Amino acid sequence: MNETLPQGAANNTGTSPRSQDSEVTLTEVAERAGVSLSTASRVFARPGRVSIRTRQRVLAVAQAMGYQSSSLDAPVSNGLQGSLAIVVTDLENIVSARIARGLQEACYRRNFGVNILDTEESSERELLALRRILPHVDGAVLGSSRLSDTAIRRFAQSKPLVVLNRVVPGVASIFSNDAPAIQNVVRDLDRLGHRSIAYLPGPENSWQNVWREKALSQACQEAGITFRRMPCAYPVASQAAKSFHYYSEHPTSAVLAFNDDIAIAFLQFVQAQAQNSSSRLDRNIAIVGIDDIPGCQLVTPQLSSVHVEHRKMGMLAADMLIDTVVHAQPHSLDHQPLGLVSQYSPRGTTRGV
Repeated sequence: MNETLPQGAANNTGTSPRSQDSEVTLTEVAERAGVSLSTASRVFARPGRVSIRTRQRVLAVAQAMGYQSSSLDAPVSNGLQGSLAIVVTDLENIVSARIARGLQEACYRRNFGVNILDTEESSERELLALRRILPHVDGAVLGSSRLSDTAIRRFAQSKPLVVLNRVVPGVASIFSNDAPAIQNVVRDLDRLGHRSIAYLPGPENSWQNVWREKALSQACQEAGITFRRMPCAYPVASQAAKSFHYYSEHPTSAVLAFNDDIAIAFLQFVQAQAQNSSSRLDRNIAIVGIDDIPGCQLVTPQLSSVHVEHRKMGMLAADMLIDTVVHAQPHSLDHQPLGLVSQYSPRGTTRGV
């Protein structure tokens, strides 16, 4: 007669069934796996300090015996901390929130916890946050990191990392490939008769800012359109006014902003200048932002923008890390940069000369 063994019953590890009221101890797991108690403890508390073969043997025995480690939220078979960290530059920024939400969604699906750290645009705080959190997680995602490539690679030697909105050679990287969408923006503006386009930059130390400016400059050159770079307009509260007034003295018929926050602030600036009888600024300037935040459709006219898959970016990063750590292959991340192609969404602020 065939009988169905209860959970935790004997399998190829040689364990035997226990009553449901009996709690398995770590000492029993260690004895059954043929390792010391300290080794068994490190399998759960510090898996990186145990060989893969020993870790897998102890975990197989622990799972078969029904042992559950209180230090783990992920399945015991992972033998890991059961959580990831994501470090963002500004959690109040909807881009950071979307990335964190995507990562959280993937972690929830994979039974992993999430630690979210906000550096408030400070590289020093980012450095300190990583030093504090990495010993307690299985991997980390860096969103628009302000650290040097060297510092990031150093951290990646201790724990698996994925960098977002930036490409760091030797480290898994996911970025928004905005170049095709920016080319479409320029083609659309060219079709509408525009002969000059200004770029309103974001943070000077942002990799994505440099990437977007280069893409716009190249697209303008190919189309025979004059390209002008304005002073940095980020953060908006402290830098935008200076940048916008400089634009007033060096106007163009169209503008592409680093992100939608800058573009919306510029649209409001243009509309305010239109009420000033002494202003010669054309209120019908074509304006395009990047990110496609909900606010784009709340202004009048609605803001044209480049839609970026931020949530998908966070989900992919989490899956990449978890796929790596659950297979105990800390250096198996694909270091070939992954670019998610963004899409141009023309709306009311894309208008002719």
